[in-house]
Amino acid sequence: MDGLGDAVFWVGKTPSAKVVALAEQARVLSVGEMKDIAEPRRTAMTVCLLAQVQAAVRDETVVMLSKRMSRHLKRAQEELLEIEKRQKETTDQLLATFRDVLTALRGSGEAAPGVWEGEASLDDLLALKNARAAIESAGGFEAQLEELEALDAYRGSNYTALVERFFKPDRPTMFKIARRLSFTATSTDRSVLDALDHVLAHQHLTRQLVADTHPTRRDENGESVRLDLSFAPKMWLKTVYSREQPGMLVRRHFEAMVFACLVEELRCGDVAVIGAEDYGDWTRMLLSWEQCESKLAGFCEQAGLPGTASEFTTRLRERLTTIAETVDAGYPDNKDLTIDLVTGVPSLAVRRAGERTASAEKLEEALSARLPARSVLEPLARAAHWTDWWKRPGPRSGSDPKLKEPLPRYVTTAFVYGSGLGPAQAVRHMRGSVTAHELGAIAKRHFTIPVLNRCGADVVNAHAGLDLTAAWGDGSVAAVDGTMMDTVIDNLLAETSIRYGGYGGIAHHLVSDTYVALFSRFIPCGVWEAVYLIDALLSNESEVKPEAVHADTQGQSFPVFGLAHLLGIDLLPRIRNFQDLTFHRPDPRAPTGISTRCSPLIRVPASTGSSSRTAGRTSYRSAYLYGKAPCPPSPSCVA
Repeated sequence: MDGLGDAVFWVGKTPSAKVVALAEQARVLSVGEMKDIAEPRRTAMTVCLLAQVQAAVRDETVVMLSKRMSRHLKRAQEELLEIEKRQKETTDQLLATFRDVLTALRGSGEAAPGVWEGEASLDDLLALKNARAAIESAGGFEAQLEELEALDAYRGSNYTALVERFFKPDRPTMFKIARRLSFTATSTDRSVLDALDHVLAHQHLTRQLVADTHPTRRDENGESVRLDLSFAPKMWLKTVYSREQPGMLVRRHFEAMVFACLVEELRCGDVAVIGAEDYGDWTRMLLSWEQCESKLAGFCEQAGLPGTASEFTTRLRERLTTIAETVDAGYPDNKDLTIDLVTGVPSLAVRRAGERTASAEKLEEALSARLPARSVLEPLARAAHWTDWWKRPGPRSGSDPKLKEPLPRYVTTAFVYGSGLGPAQAVRHMRGSVTAHELGAIAKRHFTIPVLNRCGADVVNAHAGLDLTAAWGDGSVAAVDGTMMDTVIDNLLAETSIRYGGYGGIAHHLVSDTYVALFSRFIPCGVWEAVYLIDALLSNESEVKPEAVHADTQGQSFPVFGLAHLLGIDLLPRIRNFQDLTFHRPDPRAPTGISTRCSPLIRVPASTGSSSRTAGRTSYRSAYLYGKAPCPPSPSCVA
């Protein structure tokens, strides 16, 4: 790979879509088939394929780096828990020693007035002697100080001092990766990369401490510039700085801190890898402001948003205020929401599913009797014939498939790989109608992820046109959720799932209210699913465009809320521990909407309570209006 050089230089400013298309064509061809392609197209395809492979290698390298550092941090936290268990006895012993010292010192008297400075009474000397004896009996001054240092090192659940122990075996590999990859900052903040340069410059040293100044950068006076370590958490700074020598860094801990913070910066996109794809510089993928400004009016019109910032803010505040007033007005009749009159904590009633009716059971029996048993491939073939999704697959070059019967071949291939049966096992049950080589070749050369997404969109569009779907919904509402899927261990995506208990990945689905999946993708375990929620909505190529999206607690995210609103989507996730959150109105000066519904004649203090749910609420709000109670919780804030 090194002998071929960096393919990013060769592709230059070629559009990424063109590079991907040529690379996909070259990926499925054999050596003999590549020789049949004339120059210079063959060279272009080879270079594009090489660029894609190198980008994938860089991404996978970053993934491995992230996984290793995450493992080191996790093991350090687990080790800290074990240390805290062992140190409980040490803490008890130190407390007992300190109690003996205090008891000895408490018996000392005060020096008589007029004695010389520095003189001590007999009681004072005896107390000091007893205190020293108590410390010596506990192991001596040095032993006690070491125990205190050990306890102080992990105070506040500070596990960072333990990371270096687990980082050490991977240290040579980490440095090799850092020297091979080319990092760049996506903003003006280069503090992490400056710290990485500092670490790389002192890799060969064996001494324990290094200065916290930049190795090459100087200020106007010619003095070394100190490193900006503001990116590091406080517990890391407590670990990396030497206590005996201010301004000096403990080299081993500093190395572990820099790589841990580098991984975090790569994950959030503040640092990018040149030539990578998933971890590449996302700022180069953005349109310039001049290009965006010309499209702003059209986007705002399509999304139903005002075209200026002031109008946007005003309309959003008015909308939230209207919702708050509506919720306040409907609170007396809302049997699902209750606000405690004393603590102000809201709670929601648990809804139970009703029992199945006799008519529903009869309908199920009738459907089962009228639906005959069918072969699995029969409805798939009928669906392909009706929706014409089988016309989507084909060679990567866009040429004719050159298959005698493309519909049955594509349907069979989709079933074999979609069900996970595999070509080798499938041909055993197909009585020689197809070979494993044919199925493998069709799947490899004719199907891609974008093609499958477009095929799925054709099925969704045909499904939306059925009369039966109108009984379930109109497609304006959807829900997202993830499902644990078991996979083999040896791949970069699979991880251990704490939530589901297993090893694999998460199948993230966007499902419409018409009971059809609009989009699906496979994501790793442990990531916050809200990160992929917007991707699922934007990647949906079907004509069904949901306006409201429901999600579980994984859909709760502040930036995703903002992006969803800008895209004209109403995001409705289940808020975790909502009763412990602080809710705000769109305007603190907005009226609570309660004066017209609370009689000023009823001013029962809130603490007295009431047998009636509505009366109790009214008494609390009336007391608030007359200044006899703190600001009551508002149901609109809960909404």
